[in-house]
Amino acid sequence: MRSAQAPWVILLAAAATVALPWLWPWAPPPIPAVPGLLSAWGLTALLWGLSQWPASRQGPVLSPLALTLLMGLVGLAAWRMPFIDLALLGGLFGSGMCVLLASQCVRHGNAFLLPAIGGGVLAAASLSAILGLLQYGGLLREPHAVWSWLHASPGEEAYGQLRQRNQLGSLMALGLAAWCYLAHLGWTCRVMRLLAWVTLALLSLGAAASSSRTGALAWVGLCLLTLVWPTASAPNRRGPSARQGALVALGAFLLLSGLLPWLAAQVHTVQLPKASAFERLVTQSEGMGICESRLVLWRHVLALSIQQPWMGWGFGELDFAHATQTIPGERFCGQLGHAHNLLLHLAVEWGWPLTLLGVSCAVMWVVRRQPWQARHPLSVLGWSWLGVIGLHSGLEFPLWYGPFQMILGLAVGGIIVGQTLGTPGSSPNSNVVKPCSSGSMQQIASRVVVALGLCCCAWAGWDYHRVSQVFQPAVLRSEDCRTAPQQCLNQVVWFHQARDFALLRQAMAVNDTEQAQALAIRVAHFAPEAWVLAQVRVVAHPK
Repeated sequence: MRSAQAPWVILLAAAATVALPWLWPWAPPPIPAVPGLLSAWGLTALLWGLSQWPASRQGPVLSPLALTLLMGLVGLAAWRMPFIDLALLGGLFGSGMCVLLASQCVRHGNAFLLPAIGGGVLAAASLSAILGLLQYGGLLREPHAVWSWLHASPGEEAYGQLRQRNQLGSLMALGLAAWCYLAHLGWTCRVMRLLAWVTLALLSLGAAASSSRTGALAWVGLCLLTLVWPTASAPNRRGPSARQGALVALGAFLLLSGLLPWLAAQVHTVQLPKASAFERLVTQSEGMGICESRLVLWRHVLALSIQQPWMGWGFGELDFAHATQTIPGERFCGQLGHAHNLLLHLAVEWGWPLTLLGVSCAVMWVVRRQPWQARHPLSVLGWSWLGVIGLHSGLEFPLWYGPFQMILGLAVGGIIVGQTLGTPGSSPNSNVVKPCSSGSMQQIASRVVVALGLCCCAWAGWDYHRVSQVFQPAVLRSEDCRTAPQQCLNQVVWFHQARDFALLRQAMAVNDTEQAQALAIRVAHFAPEAWVLAQVRVVAHPK
């Protein structure tokens, strides 16, 4: 009995590990993305352990070449840093490991895990759509007294737990791709078929409520591709097909984009006017004369990359370069941490030669995989997810967030496995890899990866918890950090740049000029705010 129930437990746990990063509620200052990154990395390690069930089924953990390249990249980043930032280097290594390990979860895992992964993304998208609708309707304008872990939206923007409507829009498109994948496999019973239509309606509502222009392009593009893509389906497939779902999703999205803002205006809890993604596409200005526009930002970043074309400004140095360098023409107003375009961001921080080499390798990998020949549902799912992330990366920075890193790895693994399984005639539920008679060393290595990943994420999480306490009101701090905040800062290991930022504020509050100037030189590369740079200029030009 126990062995018969185990796969269902594993399946539900796998779906939860994929869904939870999208619903992660905690994002305390000073770097709100860090808790979400750590949760996604730890859950990816846990997913790897689940993918290796049962114990007799072991696959290679990571290739030595991939690890060597990743370590080389981290070493290059450390060499180019004016001040070593352990958190930034750890983030680069953790992000690479997350993508690599997520890919291995699909490539060397059990076949029954694949529908669970798709179901996890679909569940996360559906729940996020519900939260987005509550925010859109003005029901979560302020933090809820009981459900305090739900993110409030004072501007009545729909973004779920992701804090950005473009991220919610992309999640809706990722969920639609997962829905189509499950439709190719077939809905097993009447309840599942009913649930399929309910989730599709929620996704359509969430996509329209997000009013994301990027999400709208991804949604419409996926629907049109699904209508024409000759994807193989399971012979015993039942319920709504992927093409039927795509047609309904496209029509519902177009209808709701015009209808939802009007309906919101009729609800008494809504206080702000709404605009659809298509209205924002037409009315929201993007021009060279508007300092907040992406065109000004991209021109600015391109000019910075030309100033240091060979090696770039260094990993994590874009905001410092933007704050300290003179750029002719219209200047982007505001502190700049990301180029809102992956190619330009890589070029300005790593240099054009390395960026073009990486882009060339990626293009070669895509061409060799021939996405236009993809027929297996898993391969189509991987290409769909990769397309959504690629479109979003051209306009923003989704790969700086843990859930998108996990999805990128799962997409790459799905593409490779889907190509291996072949074209029509192969069963989508056939085993991805055969059980191999691996030795005890390989089993130990897999377990070490899971334990090490969870322990490292827990350690970094505890370290971030300590440094974050001083950035929060005293009533929200833990007991030990409330009574002795300085001791919490002194114990920080990884996030010492954030610690120095807090110490700089303290030094300036007590007029400790000497310590403030010493800290400001390092802090300027972490948070080049005007008051920090003022201290640096005092050092460079003493009176």
